[in-house]
Amino acid sequence: MALGSIAKVVPQAAMNRVSSTISAIVPRESLQTSFANRSLRLIVLMIVGVLAFAPNLLWGLLGFDEGMYAQIVRELNAGQSLTALSYEGEPYFNKPPLFFWVVSAFVHLFGESELAFRLPSVLACLALVLVTYRLGCQLFDATVGWWAGLALSTTYMMLWYGPRISFDAGTTLAMTFAVYAWVAAQQRAAPSWWYGLSFMSMTVGVMLKAVHALVLPLAVIVAWMWQQQDWRPLKARATWLGLGISVLVLSSYYAVWDPAYLQHYFFTEQIHRVFSLESLARYWGSRPLWWYAEMIWFDGFPWSLLLMPGLALMWKRHPFRDHPGEGLVVLWFGIVFGLLSLAQVKREPYLLPLTPVLALAAGYSIRAVMDGKEMSVVLRAGWRMMLATYGVIFLLLGAVSPYLFERMLNIPRDAFPDLAMMALVLVGLWMIVTAFLEERALGVTSLGLAAIGFLIFINGVVLPGIERHASAKPVMARLQALWQEPVPLIIVAPWGSLTEEMRYYGGQRLRQHVISDMDDLPEQWQNYPRIRVLVEADRLASFLERTSASVCRVDVLDRLAVNRTQWQVLELSIEHCASSAGAPPVPIAP
Repeated sequence: MALGSIAKVVPQAAMNRVSSTISAIVPRESLQTSFANRSLRLIVLMIVGVLAFAPNLLWGLLGFDEGMYAQIVRELNAGQSLTALSYEGEPYFNKPPLFFWVVSAFVHLFGESELAFRLPSVLACLALVLVTYRLGCQLFDATVGWWAGLALSTTYMMLWYGPRISFDAGTTLAMTFAVYAWVAAQQRAAPSWWYGLSFMSMTVGVMLKAVHALVLPLAVIVAWMWQQQDWRPLKARATWLGLGISVLVLSSYYAVWDPAYLQHYFFTEQIHRVFSLESLARYWGSRPLWWYAEMIWFDGFPWSLLLMPGLALMWKRHPFRDHPGEGLVVLWFGIVFGLLSLAQVKREPYLLPLTPVLALAAGYSIRAVMDGKEMSVVLRAGWRMMLATYGVIFLLLGAVSPYLFERMLNIPRDAFPDLAMMALVLVGLWMIVTAFLEERALGVTSLGLAAIGFLIFINGVVLPGIERHASAKPVMARLQALWQEPVPLIIVAPWGSLTEEMRYYGGQRLRQHVISDMDDLPEQWQNYPRIRVLVEADRLASFLERTSASVCRVDVLDRLAVNRTQWQVLELSIEHCASSAGAPPVPIAP
């Protein structure tokens, strides 16, 4: 049967029941809604947000500097100074201390654990969902706000980077709330003292990470005032009072820093890193100006396909003349994306400040589809093509993601349940079917449910797979068990080649068992007839060649993986080797 005839087969009564169910959940009307409906929407958003971000509280540290930040907090709690941060005993100057103070407070409350380390970022992500929802309601209506909140909770880069032990979620929240507070005050939805609250929010962002938390939102706000030719905020006493308080708070904050910390942070980490010729030579061109333009489609999935249509629909309404909400979002995206693209250092987590803009554009696109008034023939065709594209992407996820994750992160294919892969395939097929149906609300709701399905796939399949098969925590637990056995276990690798997470979980005991070469084997272990070593799989051949004179048998006890690195636990027999001297030993698998 042709796909185009499916719409004729589906009973109209069934379609009407589906539409009525959708109308009960998905907001169609303006902000003038009952309190019960608003409460239901917030409850739904918070449930989705908890499903999106809270599972990260259970997993071990997964890289992206998490091990380093956890170790800094551990040393902060063990030290005597709140301002002299250190990492593995060496001074750490790269980031301000506020974030580490916050995490340290949670560690004191809940004990040293992944939950305590990640809870501040998880709470920041949930707050960011609420702020994005309120901003969408303020600029447009409840429909845009609700879908923007849903999009933010189910976007890949928020799922992957938001709940980690990092500055990015809190900094993004501070910048987004600064814009929201200013908009609410300027549109008279909040008292004028919210201008000062906006400055205070930017100040918190600077204290958490860097000065860009002030530069980016302030550039957006100034550009928006200029676009609207509305300079009333500059006449408000609260604006200048908030600015003065912010300067006072920042001055006091920097005054308590260790002088060496202050000098390195400002002159090395901020000024030298950005403006020196050495830094330009190192970073400029390493990732091109258009790198973020390539990455945002992947990191913004599944809502990135709605980014440009949403911005185009806003532009179509002549935002710089008559529609301040549309104008703000267009300026916000252009300024932040442009400045981030000009930066010398580009990393995927640095795109997080764009997630609220992406979410608002997605919500705006969804409202246009549901409303139907701006749906020309071209837009209808584009919407159907987009649904079909989503279908193809989910089909590919179900078909090839086990192979991709096995290659990228050493997660074995059997870690991906057949039922989960079949569910992705069915979602893809359903999205293709909805592309040929006339019911717009059904397509919109299918997209929302597909996004929640993507969330479940990441948090229910991918992250548990990494935890079991490619995380430092189970690897170090395995090594701890081997250390309890009478045969010595040595890690033959440069200390710097071990991931920060391995070093965090291993602690001081790990350092005692790491040597760079077998020639450095401690004397107390040289007379053992057998010894166990952990060595990188990529260095196995050279390791066996170097030890061939003293090792006559090699047994492979275990194979381990941390992130993209494969490790092997070998048992070396170093007695009765005279008959095989000179011949490299052959590893014998268990």
